[in-house]
Amino acid sequence: MAGLFLLSRRLFQGLLLRSTCTPTYTIRAFITTKISAARTSFDIESFVHPNLTSHEHEHGTRLGIDSWADTNCAGKHAFVEEFVVDKFVTAGGFSASLGTISDLPIANVLYAYDADDSKTYIIECNNSIYLGDRMDDSLMNPIQAEESDVRVDTRPKRYYSDPHAQSITFPCGTVIPVEYDGALPFIPIRRPTADEIHTCPRLIMSAKFPWDPSIPGGNFSQPRSVFSTSTSILDSVQDDPVGSSLMSLHFLSAVQSTPILHPHEDTFKSLHAMNSYKSKESISPEEMARLLKIGLKTAQRTLQATTSKFIRTTGALSRRFKTDKAQLQYKQLSRIFGKFYCDYLKVNATSIRGYKGGVIYTNGLGFYKFLPCENETSETTGRTLRYFLHVIGLPYSLHSDNHGNFKDGLFKRLMRKFGIYQTFTEPHLPWQNRAEPAIGEVKRYARKIMMSTDTPIRLWCFCYEYTADLLSLLATGRFDLQGRTPYEMIMHYTPDISEYVSFGWFQWCYYFDEDSKSKKICRWLGPAHEVGQSFCHWVLLSNGNFIARSSVIPIPDHELESDELKRRTKIFMDCIHEKIGNTKVPIYNNIYPQRVYYDAFDDPVEDDESQLPYGEELHEAKLEEVNDRYLEALDNYINSEVIIVKLCLTSNKLDKTIRIN
Repeated sequence: MAGLFLLSRRLFQGLLLRSTCTPTYTIRAFITTKISAARTSFDIESFVHPNLTSHEHEHGTRLGIDSWADTNCAGKHAFVEEFVVDKFVTAGGFSASLGTISDLPIANVLYAYDADDSKTYIIECNNSIYLGDRMDDSLMNPIQAEESDVRVDTRPKRYYSDPHAQSITFPCGTVIPVEYDGALPFIPIRRPTADEIHTCPRLIMSAKFPWDPSIPGGNFSQPRSVFSTSTSILDSVQDDPVGSSLMSLHFLSAVQSTPILHPHEDTFKSLHAMNSYKSKESISPEEMARLLKIGLKTAQRTLQATTSKFIRTTGALSRRFKTDKAQLQYKQLSRIFGKFYCDYLKVNATSIRGYKGGVIYTNGLGFYKFLPCENETSETTGRTLRYFLHVIGLPYSLHSDNHGNFKDGLFKRLMRKFGIYQTFTEPHLPWQNRAEPAIGEVKRYARKIMMSTDTPIRLWCFCYEYTADLLSLLATGRFDLQGRTPYEMIMHYTPDISEYVSFGWFQWCYYFDEDSKSKKICRWLGPAHEVGQSFCHWVLLSNGNFIARSSVIPIPDHELESDELKRRTKIFMDCIHEKIGNTKVPIYNNIYPQRVYYDAFDDPVEDDESQLPYGEELHEAKLEEVNDRYLEALDNYINSEVIIVKLCLTSNKLDKTIRIN
């Protein structure tokens, strides 16, 4: 990997300037002269850690901080806890005589760090390229650490008085000082013992989320030129080819070869750095055929049509297996409809559950999932993502705006952990996010049913969840749905809508009260999918509280017309308005009471003029009463002959012809 060279821009430019006057100039690096290409493949099953001398065990080595590397690199002092199967790297040699180093695995490794207070820490460097005894020292990528919320500050204290300078700060608050070997920063490490692995506290330098150096994209480096062996370094120095090339490497796909200057007698030769390629599968077709007792062609086709994203240990069984297999826990959504969009909806009225907004997820196909939140922090929005993955599945990609709640914290860590490709909209261009119109559609429908039923605005959290789920179950006639529902297109089975056709929003219902052993009136707030088994419902009580019950039935319309029910329902709603009514909300306007349903979401009244895809056919349809007398009258027309009257106008004269069929 090209990042194995600890070469700063200053050293690189200095080398160029001094190439003609000081041919004996030597680049100081930890490992550039300590790599061997003795082996050409790597066998995980037979792996054993390289032997260390007693001196090496005691004094350890150095973990270099290489800002020009795109991935951690582990040497022979690293303790391999796990290998990431199906992730290999092929490295090109430093010269043609060395050839290549193939099948370098990606591993999760451990180092022991002895602090000044005699306390020992175990440092986890996950997703590291493992070179083993081919390399004495190890390297860490500061960007890979920063992506795991580890702050790496390599500014020398001799130039900066900042207390954070020349230190590594972990999320737990632990601070490790950075040392310098000349101009090269590092921290001293050694291989941990078995007892230390089990007892010493751990510091995670880089997380186990799948590391892809291309994910940061242009935030850190913009490649501006492709550097080839035929290109002169002096001609390309202003384009900073090394920096732009190294920072854009992708160790899972082939990358270009980048020459590095090396002094040779009176001249400088251009030697190749390490290049990475995707290597062979974790299991060969022959091995798979032998293991599963199947044909070779079937094994070849199966390997092409499947993946093997799991973790395998080294065989040492130094600790329990990790049970969190991330991507394998949840359903993988297809690429066709698996590109999702999300956005945060802020509300000016706190719901009765304490929510102040929510995140809506949509795929632009009419599938919606709304999850309310207590606030707009990344921790809260991250919990909605975790719930979405659990209930719906892993989207192929997720597109959002550039707000911090989607770019940082828990939300970002979950995106990295589950390998979800994340993209963002350009600043001040919200139309690039399909979640924006999805929010508008959900709001318009929810506002419509809340206003028609005189629902208190503080119940918006229930109504928005109900609305988003309901709209996903409607076959709206979109061409790409082919007469099916958005829910079926995503979940791949025909949904059952019994819960949604048995009750209407805020409908009057009876529920069975266990205390009094009698039925009491309530109002329906939607299905309670996370409580009980099937057909459980949220209902609103007269005291303003909500409960989940399965024993709920709608009150027939003819009963609601009785004087007794009218009296009881009036008392019920008076109590509701007293507890959680719209007049209790600060944004309520006495002159325009209906405006509360718009002001709560900062929407103009004209927003409801937009036509919704499900139309108004239900309200326009006129249903005729069909009874037994009507059906009996139809029997008289059995075996009847139909007479068709044909009228034609000829010579200003009306002729009538009768034809009998």
